[in-house]
Amino acid sequence: MRKGKSLKDTAPFTAADLLETVENLRRFSSLMWDKSQKDNNIDYAIQYSEVVNTLIYGIYYTWEKYEYENGWIDSIAVEGEALLSYQMFKINVAYRIEGLLQSMRFQNIFEIFSKGKETNDMLILIYSDLLLNIKKGLINLEY
Repeated sequence: MRKGKSLKDTAPFTAADLLETVENLRRFSSLMWDKSQKDNNIDYAIQYSEVVNTLIYGIYYTWEKYEYENGWIDSIAVEGEALLSYQMFKINVAYRIEGLLQSMRFQNIFEIFSKGKETNDMLILIYSDLLLNIKKGLINLEY
């Protein structure tokens, strides 16, 4: 990377893309919760919500490391959100991102929702770029 260029300057996505992706993920989680309550399958909704939260943490990490708004996740995180799980996500993050990326390429868990394909495709784009930059050593894995 040339001196003076940041990761966000060369990224194939914008801050607005990250924000929209997080909003879609939260909406999908809420819709699945509603559907699971109607189907009397709350356990599935809880598991789905945990997966979605993990995907959101990957977006938070991208926001932080690409230094959107100086890397502060305040504008993308929900006010009052407990971020201990996000801090735990950052441990062995390259392995986690790689696993999420493989899962999304294998199966789109959002396909039943409007904008589900677009959201899955955006996550693949974001995580592919993130993982590439981790492997190139352009991202400091220390937290």
